[in-house]
Amino acid sequence: MNTHMEKRTRWSALRTWMYTAVAVMLVLGASMGTAWAYFTTYATAKGGVTLHMGHEEKVEESFSNNRKTINIESTADSQPVYIRARGFYKDPEGLSYSESQNWTAGEDGWIYYTKILQPGTSLADSGDQLVVKITFPADAKEGDTVNVIIVYETTEVQYNEAGEPLASTDADWTRKVDTNRESTTLGGE
Repeated sequence: MNTHMEKRTRWSALRTWMYTAVAVMLVLGASMGTAWAYFTTYATAKGGVTLHMGHEEKVEESFSNNRKTINIESTADSQPVYIRARGFYKDPEGLSYSESQNWTAGEDGWIYYTKILQPGTSLADSGDQLVVKITFPADAKEGDTVNVIIVYETTEVQYNEAGEPLASTDADWTRKVDTNRESTTLGGE
């Protein structure tokens, strides 16, 4: 009977120790709050979402009669943007731009579109495509090729303190978010 009493005392002590341990764990668990959830939960995801980050333009070029005609079109979900372009050719004097009332040459060698390209519109809508005339060297022969590179840059419209849009030539072009380089090899005509 003595053995039976010892087992009962041990079992009672063990049970008291276990209740104490469970109580301590519950108190510690309740004080952890969100940290406890961090260690016990996870999340999964499927699918994807298209993000539109600013603006997107489509550039179309055509070439005929030693002229490159450039049209730039803005997508409907775009932002209003400024445009500038610059051509590179082995003879810098061999390129000339059609300066209209809406295109002007900057002092930095770029040609600037003076209007703002609105979302969902193109330069062709207003007849403002940029035309670059290419003058081939005097010694060019039939079948000779030249490489003409036109670089287009766009940046979102910027405003002054009064809330009016800046002129495209006064914009901070270091904030540009899109640069397209179109290189075309042309035959001498």
